[in-house]
Amino acid sequence: MAGKDSPVVIFAKFIDRSDSSGRSWDFPSTCNIHLEEPHDCRQESHSSPVRRFVPSFPSQDASGSSCARRSAPLVGHTGIVGAQDATPVGGDQEGTLTVWSLTGAGLNEELPQTAAARLAEAYPNVEMDLQALQNDPFKTKLRTSIGSDNPPDVWHSWGGGVLGEYAREGVVLDLTEALNQDGWKDRFIPGLLDIMKVDDSYYGVPIVANTVVFWYNTELLGDISAPATWDDFIQLVKDVKADGLVPITLANQTKWPGAFYLNYLVLRLQGADYLDRVLAGEASFDDPAVVRAGEMIQELVDAGAFPEGFNGLDIDTGGSRKLLYGEQAAMELMGTWLPGTIDSEIDDFSTKLSFFSFPQVEGGEGDPSSLLGGVSPAYAVSQQTEIPEVAIQFLREITNDESRDLVVDAGRLAALKGATYDTETANQLATALEEAATVQLFWDQFFPPALGQAQLDVSQGLLSKSITPQEGAAQLEEAAASVREG
Repeated sequence: MAGKDSPVVIFAKFIDRSDSSGRSWDFPSTCNIHLEEPHDCRQESHSSPVRRFVPSFPSQDASGSSCARRSAPLVGHTGIVGAQDATPVGGDQEGTLTVWSLTGAGLNEELPQTAAARLAEAYPNVEMDLQALQNDPFKTKLRTSIGSDNPPDVWHSWGGGVLGEYAREGVVLDLTEALNQDGWKDRFIPGLLDIMKVDDSYYGVPIVANTVVFWYNTELLGDISAPATWDDFIQLVKDVKADGLVPITLANQTKWPGAFYLNYLVLRLQGADYLDRVLAGEASFDDPAVVRAGEMIQELVDAGAFPEGFNGLDIDTGGSRKLLYGEQAAMELMGTWLPGTIDSEIDDFSTKLSFFSFPQVEGGEGDPSSLLGGVSPAYAVSQQTEIPEVAIQFLREITNDESRDLVVDAGRLAALKGATYDTETANQLATALEEAATVQLFWDQFFPPALGQAQLDVSQGLLSKSITPQEGAAQLEEAAASVREG
């Protein structure tokens, strides 16, 4: 740690499983951060037993920030984020705050970077270890770190069943008391904050709202009419295929992109309360409607909707997007983060995109306005953190007005109130979320991990046609029964 009169130093260390070479970002308004080669170890670990905290919280201004902007630039280095000659709001706090986020989509890394820069001013004796990982390596590493009693202080979350399991096991910090101070809770759109709620307490905070829609290249498909029904959609797929294009790009090695089809079809067929009824034992996955969903997925496969070898393509390395960029594929069923990801990879392509909602299924019980979605990024705090005040203040920084405006500027949807959108696409998406009868959380986040994984496996099996729709429904019910039995 530098001495009291030393210049401010701010650094960060990141993990990126997709690229072993060093990369650099322009760190907004303050400094540069250098991305080192990937590594697998944390610089600090917590050896103390799990304990509960009732922390105190520094006051903040109306924007949600406790830190004023610096007038002097910060000096860029490789290492860990730290600060020295800032206003010592938290001067008595010492240690290292480790934050794990996801790579990609711009905001996933920019939000924690900028929040950390502001936080460093308020806590001059606290260093920050920022690590960014791809989606699936992140999930694996987080489970391993929690199982080995060595979690990060703060980590990316999606809420839902996974967060619920961690909350009931005493892994994550209860944020309810903190949220009730200084009007912090009132900054959030209530329904989105509730995704982070477990048994009437809050264990995380959301920043970005997401939903899943069909994105399409307007230069390839022109001014199409959105297919209102599944039959209309199948006809569109056949027409696009006849024009020599891949109708829908899909990279499903990691399974979750393909699971959107099963999740949406069951939502359309069974309605918004179905998953709750399954968990309560009031309904079963071994149901004709779930079998029908599997048949409809395989109808898409038989129609040649997807690229060759799609179950072996990796979305984290752009396996599906490359077909979009090369204008070999016309559509992709993907989240509202897709334009931001595209903008970080290729200039001007996202301006070619428009979207339509997942079509309704004739005879289904679901409301056609209902959407599949969630919140990401969102963040939770470890129960084991040795500096809970700093960890919670990091969450305040990453949910203040500056962070909300970063979300809006990136063309994404904020989970925070007061957002004003200046693009037609963002306004249309925000309206769709606002008018949705319900927003069904992604199944792999809604369910406890074992059942979440089972539906990923079933989805991939249906798409590869290695299992029948009847087998898929039976496997889902077997996994659900195991969860119900505890």
